[in-house]
Amino acid sequence: MVRMAQFRRVAYVIENPLDERDFERYGMRFMRERGIELYIVDVTAITRPHWRDPRALTTTFTGVEIARLTQARELRQAANKLAECDLIITLVGFTGTTGALRVYRAASRSGTPYLVLSTNAYPGHADRPSKVSRWIGALLQRVKDGQINLVASAVFRTPPKLLGISPADFAVLGGSKSRAGIRMYPTAPSTREIAAHSMDYELYRGLRSGISQSENIAVFIDENVGFQRDLQDLGIVFPIDVNMYYDRLRRLFDRVEGRFGLSVVIAANPRSEREKRTGFFGDRRVEYGATARLVGQSRLVIAHRSTAIGLAVMFAKPVLFVMLRDLYHQWTDRAACDAFSEALSKPIQFFDDPDDVDLEDALWFDARRYESYMASYVKQAGSPEQPFWEIVWEAVTGQESSPAPERRDAAAKVA
Repeated sequence: MVRMAQFRRVAYVIENPLDERDFERYGMRFMRERGIELYIVDVTAITRPHWRDPRALTTTFTGVEIARLTQARELRQAANKLAECDLIITLVGFTGTTGALRVYRAASRSGTPYLVLSTNAYPGHADRPSKVSRWIGALLQRVKDGQINLVASAVFRTPPKLLGISPADFAVLGGSKSRAGIRMYPTAPSTREIAAHSMDYELYRGLRSGISQSENIAVFIDENVGFQRDLQDLGIVFPIDVNMYYDRLRRLFDRVEGRFGLSVVIAANPRSEREKRTGFFGDRRVEYGATARLVGQSRLVIAHRSTAIGLAVMFAKPVLFVMLRDLYHQWTDRAACDAFSEALSKPIQFFDDPDDVDLEDALWFDARRYESYMASYVKQAGSPEQPFWEIVWEAVTGQESSPAPERRDAAAKVA
């Protein structure tokens, strides 16, 4: 536990350029409202050098120090400044890559306690296949396809201390199966687990009382298909023609709109590059940063295998679970699709020919499966019904989380 008398400065280590959305959801505004100084270390250029978004690199926040590192050698100086902080919140996945290894070594050198988030479990990620043979087969296929870096995989599985890394002091959990996600970080039996909930549940908490009734819309949860940077990181080539994918998608939307009298609205992936997909959804309404609200207002959710399907569960909305066969057979999608289908008790509807999609039970959902999904992937039984960062604050400091009166107006704003 960090002593409250010393809790004055918090560092965040991030590997995506900071935007206003992340400033809010990762508790930075929460910290500022309590008079906490922030030191942001952006290591995107070290762990994800492919990233190119000039707008994000120039974003500033009033009263917040942001160090954007461009070379690994700068981590030593950053470690000295991290040592001046009372807590480090790291948002960098420990993937066994050289960049991630250096980042965690720098955090460890500082001697400052650090916290990791393992909250967003989802079907297919938190669970391995029930049959060992299926798991081994999938693993061998990934090696064959060149999708596994054997060196990084070995480093990832090496005990942290042998790599010069101190285990995390705190790990924040969501649903019961989010504990499996801890393996994505250097943790140990000494790591203190904090029971909270998924980030999407935090959005749900803020919206549930304000959405009194559904609108005549179906919402499509966009996954930026064909343009995902995470898959580019892994060297995965998109297996189908992008124009064909979006053409089939538009035809599917036409069927849904004609059958149910709903207007399909696109909940666009917030990190997608808008100019690259202009017109891909026809003349339908496209909204960015509004997925949770749109799901809450909808009568039907159309999705592939996005983690935001959890929002449909929270708001008790039926899901039309769709996929193209070539995408389904890609190793990154098949396990997740099967797991989501099983968790929701909804079959995968292949829309290679949109006219073949069975819409008969599209507006139905299994309430019992939704309850199970909530406990497994969103919020485990017994976790506090409080705002996410209040839970974290109280667990880390042992103090209630009310803002300091003189600091109520200290929240940073985009400059």
